[in-house]
Amino acid sequence: MIIYLIACQPKKQITIQPDEILLNHSFTDLQGNPIDIKQYLGKPLLINYWATWCKYCRKDLPVVQQFADYHKRSHTVILLSDEPTEKIEQFKAKQEYNYIYLKSDKPLSAYGIRQRPAFAYFSAAGKHLETINGSVDIKILFGMVEYHKAKEHKTAQP
Repeated sequence: MIIYLIACQPKKQITIQPDEILLNHSFTDLQGNPIDIKQYLGKPLLINYWATWCKYCRKDLPVVQQFADYHKRSHTVILLSDEPTEKIEQFKAKQEYNYIYLKSDKPLSAYGIRQRPAFAYFSAAGKHLETINGSVDIKILFGMVEYHKAKEHKTAQP
């Protein structure tokens, strides 16, 4: 008979230190309240830079929702647009997505976003890990997560 003992490990402490890319972001919720990005850290963060007029952004939203649903306990997903709040609100009211919608106070180009859709992936501490420009499918998003998990695991080994 083989007995496996599983030890509980304390939760890993994460020092929230967003890097310059993330600290450069300035946004509000749809009610106009300023948002501190640090409130969304502590677990990996995916920011989807999108626009209501962008057909590829709209095409990607079900995929992003599938990703968000699967990772709801382990990741935060934010949709960030630089469009007027009213446009974002109108779009949101017609959809059944349960995203965190935020409004950028700056044009998305201020963050280096030159096309939409674009996706930026950050570690739980706020370190920029990867940016994907263009449309995605679920394999791309899941592959991105697995790649960075493996990379983190490899660097954590003695």
